[in-house]
Amino acid sequence: MTDDASARPLLWAGSYTAEFPGRGLGLTPLRRDDAGGLAVAGAAHTTASPSFAVAHPSLAVLYTADESRSTVSAFAVSGSVLTGLGSQPAGPAVCHVAASGGFVAATCWGDGRVLVYPLDPAGRLGAPVLAAPAVDPHADSRPAVDVHTGDAPRSQAHMTLVLDPLSDGSRMLATTDLGYDLVRFWAWTPPAAGAGTDTPGSLASLGEVALPLGSGPRHLVRTPDGRLLVVTEYSVEVAVLEPTASHDPASPGDPAPVAPYRLARTVPVLADGAAPGDSGAEIALSPDARHLYVGVRGSDLLVTLELDGPALRPVAQVPSGGRTPRHHLVDGDRLHVAHQDSDELTTHALSPEGLPTRIVARLPLGSPTVLAASPARA
Repeated sequence: MTDDASARPLLWAGSYTAEFPGRGLGLTPLRRDDAGGLAVAGAAHTTASPSFAVAHPSLAVLYTADESRSTVSAFAVSGSVLTGLGSQPAGPAVCHVAASGGFVAATCWGDGRVLVYPLDPAGRLGAPVLAAPAVDPHADSRPAVDVHTGDAPRSQAHMTLVLDPLSDGSRMLATTDLGYDLVRFWAWTPPAAGAGTDTPGSLASLGEVALPLGSGPRHLVRTPDGRLLVVTEYSVEVAVLEPTASHDPASPGDPAPVAPYRLARTVPVLADGAAPGDSGAEIALSPDARHLYVGVRGSDLLVTLELDGPALRPVAQVPSGGRTPRHHLVDGDRLHVAHQDSDELTTHALSPEGLPTRIVARLPLGSPTVLAASPARA
């Protein structure tokens, strides 16, 4: 372990802190040790319950979803030291942030809000633009009480994936809605050049895809051939969304725009089916896009699925190495897993074929929620 502030971290780990309640300190810088595991690379930066974190693609800035405070924050990164660049309001239980060159998008589990924050040249957050609220496509058949929350059903936005630029200069986004079983698509048009972050951009609907009732879409990735793979929290499946015919972004405000993707199939994560109490967590692609790694809470497994052209099938599963594998991150020939309820990170070695083989290291860390790559310019 080192407290050298000049040490450049490889990763940042977010943790739930005492007010959540959690046992972590906020944001902890990490580096690889000589065995290929993780070690602390400096003093933790104390901030309230960052449930997700992401680096700016070209600036030395890190963004966090501050779940307990309902805010999104920005931090300048210098080695293993963070300096606050300010916060902006979000919605209840903001749980995810995604960053592109000119904006940050946030999703809120508590009330379904989707927000986009334009960025100034230094990476500071501007005032958010709020997306239109979701409408439940299963309203006529959904039970009056959500068995997972014990409350009336509600929209629960959970992740944003930044997709391709569109021909009109806007940027396509995809967001999941865990509560309403939706994947929604958006066109983000930034503020005009020189307008400043006080001048809002616009966020217009490009349509949506309804997943099966009660599936609970959580996180998603895109394959090199353009498919979207969505892990479902409740049904513990991977939903495969395929691109539709070319989408015309010239009229994104149409009353019922045709979504740029369609649901092709769903594939069980576990070959023998999920056990009672299981739930899907994180989903990640291998660097060569031959494998998909899915965390399963409850049974606490790390499951590998193989991608073979259009086919997707589970090929291996191993214990994740702790309790409640909330998030994981592929790091070359290693895969690191954040275990929220056993207060540790585990590092799995990946074989040349991309399969987890053994746990090679463990690092104690209170209530870890997320692992984020450090900004390239930090």
